[in-house]
Amino acid sequence: MRDLIIRNLDDALLVELKRRAWHQGLPLEESLRRLLVASVETEYESEERNVFVPLPRLGPASCVALHA
Repeated sequence: MRDLIIRNLDDALLVELKRRAWHQGLPLEESLRRLLVASVETEYESEERNVFVPLPRLGPASCVALHA
């Protein structure tokens, strides 16, 4: 399984991510995992059809990295 590292996350964005997780009834980590998986799948599907679909942004002060 890959580790998710998020640095320099804007406070307002973190509050929104926590709110989203709470409404889904999921831990924050699982909610983030599902959001990232959906983003990757959306980009993959758009490349197959040659359609550009912008992915959700985590804000200008964010750095997201997946490590194998």
